[in-house]
Amino acid sequence: MQQLRRQEVSSLYGKERKPSNRYLGSIKQRLQGYLDNHGHTLFASLGRLWRTPLATALTVTVIAIALALPASFYVMLKNLQQLGVVLEDSSQISLFLKPQLNDDAGMALAEQLKDHPGIESVALITKEGALREFRTYSGFGEALDALGANPLPAVIQVRPKAGLSDSHEAQVLVKELQALPEAEYVQLDMQWLARLQALLGLVRHGVTMISILLSLAVLLVVSNT
Repeated sequence: MQQLRRQEVSSLYGKERKPSNRYLGSIKQRLQGYLDNHGHTLFASLGRLWRTPLATALTVTVIAIALALPASFYVMLKNLQQLGVVLEDSSQISLFLKPQLNDDAGMALAEQLKDHPGIESVALITKEGALREFRTYSGFGEALDALGANPLPAVIQVRPKAGLSDSHEAQVLVKELQALPEAEYVQLDMQWLARLQALLGLVRHGVTMISILLSLAVLLVVSNT
């Protein structure tokens, strides 16, 4: 009885192994057929492309242009962003002192502003320095000579630590400087900064949309080819 049971078990296992081997063989055949089919399609496509060089060159040119344009736009956007950072870093707040204050008072105020936590650096333009710059760049040197006295005040150029990227912080700093008793007028042009940020955002969205459309165009061209 035990021998009969062993024979039945061995015969049962043998029957289960045969379908497994056939299944593995079927997978290998399908995989080989898949590779053969794609290999045949590859060489057939290369042959058709070789027999039509003009159409092939036009297709490759279209794909190259469609791929190069998004990359060019991306590089242009990065350059504009770097330019915006440079402009923000180079921007300064001009603090015009009251005309009756002398250069010593301006120097003392400049030293005081250096300890401000939101200010990176300060530079004082004395009355004589302001007069020289105005005489050089305005072309009204003869008119200034006719005045007899120097009407220009001393100016302190203030550079914020965070640049001018945060308009709220810049406006808070301007209000603090305007509240100083020595201040006559504080100048900060925030309008150009807002326009620059809006322009960069518009260009960024435009580059994204164009890149998506050109990528779809490349897929369609490749699929059609």
